Amino acid sequence: MNIEELQEALKDNTEIKNFITSMVSTEVETLTTGLKDKNIELLDEKKKLQTRLDGIPTKEELSEFKKLKEQIESSVDAKLISEGKLDDVINKRTERIRSDFDAKLTEATTEMDTLKNSNTKLKDKYNDYVVEDSVRKSAIANGVIGNALDDVVSRASGVFSLDSDGTLVSRDSEGKLVITNDGKTLTPDLFIMSLKQSAPHFWPQSKGSGLKGSDESTESMAATAASGDIDSYLEKRRKQLHPIAATVV
Repeated sequence: MNIEELQEALKDNTEIKNFITSMVSTEVETLTTGLKDKNIELLDEKKKLQTRLDGIPTKEELSEFKKLKEQIESSVDAKLISEGKLDDVINKRTERIRSDFDAKLTEATTEMDTLKNSNTKLKDKYNDYVVEDSVRKSAIANGVIGNALDDVVSRASGVFSLDSDGTLVSRDSEGKLVITNDGKTLTPDLFIMSLKQSAPHFWPQSKGSGLKGSDESTESMAATAASGDIDSYLEKRRKQLHPIAATVV
């Protein structure tokens, strides 16, 4: 029976028509139900798959995790912690902090000592300058010739120093103030005046000092002494003292 004959038969036979319609409906429902169930199953699988995909780390995350894992695995502290030795970890970290602190303290102490030494040297240089300047000024004020000033300052080296208040004083090896024979505290002026006995050549010869019997004038002799030319001074002086002998020679 072809489709046309089936259609013609269905027109005249209601029972066959209802049977076929029922069969088709049942089959359609069966197929539809199966498709719906399959679709729901596919949706569930898709959700599960998406959940799994969401949980899969990216390449960067895997790289970061691997590095972190290696660091943790290679960390002694992590190993000790994993072994339950937390106190050891704390003690170790405390020792590390103490060691770093000691190193920084040593460095700071060294720098401080360096600064102290530098400050001491600068202070010593300043004190020496003040002492030398005071002695030099005192020598000039007391008439010492110009080219003898350095010698005077040299002789005063170690004699004077500065007290904590900046006062120029002279102290002995026991730290006591030096007292002169006439009971006075030694000062630069007294020190300079004491040199007139041991080093009279530090002063120019004045007029009327007994330089007689020579063509050399007193001013000339004073100028020669002031220049520091001892040979010329002695030659002129000897001519003054022994003019005849000098002429014969």
